[in-house]
Amino acid sequence: MEEKRVGSSTLFLCGECGLAYLEKSCVEKCEAWCKKHSSCPIEIISHAVAD
Repeated sequence: MEEKRVGSSTLFLCGECGLAYLEKSCVEKCEAWCKKHSSCPIEIISHAVAD
């Protein structure tokens, strides 16, 4: 997981697929899923944000 500052916000980036999230818990779920399934589930990526 990588952190990226954008303005006054911190985005957390999935180390597997690169999607950005505002909540650390979402990126942790995304990374775990990506590592296990080599895909991204809509339930998690629906919380992703554009950086």
